[in-house]
Amino acid sequence: DANSTLTYSLVTGDGSVDNNSFSIVGNELKLNTNTDFESKSSYSIRIKVTDKGGLTFEKAVAIAVNDLNEAPTDLFLSATSIDENSSIDTTIATLTSSDPDSGDIHTYSLVAGEGDVDNNSFNLVGNELRLNNSPDFETKSSYSLRIRSTDAAGLFLDKIVTISVKDLNEAPIELNLSATNVDENIAANTVIATLSSTDQDAENTHTYSLVSGEGDSDNNAFTIVNNQIQINNSP
Repeated sequence: DANSTLTYSLVTGDGSVDNNSFSIVGNELKLNTNTDFESKSSYSIRIKVTDKGGLTFEKAVAIAVNDLNEAPTDLFLSATSIDENSSIDTTIATLTSSDPDSGDIHTYSLVAGEGDVDNNSFNLVGNELRLNNSPDFETKSSYSLRIRSTDAAGLFLDKIVTISVKDLNEAPIELNLSATNVDENIAANTVIATLSSTDQDAENTHTYSLVSGEGDSDNNAFTIVNNQIQINNSP
């Protein structure tokens, strides 16, 4: 019927599974919810058209959701800490990304921006984060860097990452005597020096002993008690 007035509505019946996700305003079909291909790739609705005489026609309609490329949503490191004194070019972590697009490929780079303070201390080879310098806890206990994950279509995510340095126990680097000479004829068992150590680990405690090895020819002439060295016989 030419020039008949038509109205439209969503109705129950075969194919009406997703009617609640849409609404009809006049002759316009509108969304009630955001679409996400990865969650739901198509919708099925049932529409009725009614003419001015009350006669109707119903049809089940499939609405397909186009799969668009989306940016990565997160970036992950397999580790966020490293032992101090690790050697240069050590791989400290592998990188992975979370992306709504299943199977998307990502590349990684260190980029300028907030949190990039220590970018120069690291480099990226593929998805491996590597050291440019050997870390020392006593000098620097953590690093801040900014990493970008870029998908195959060029969309990207930047993330600020903190790498902490583990404080390992390190050997003393020097042993000090309060004196290295003694007057002749002093009494046996006189304390001739106190011992102290230089150690990178603050507040570490030390014990002392006489040991065999190069330079031990006169060890038997002395005794160590706690941190004091005594002469066994009058020199």
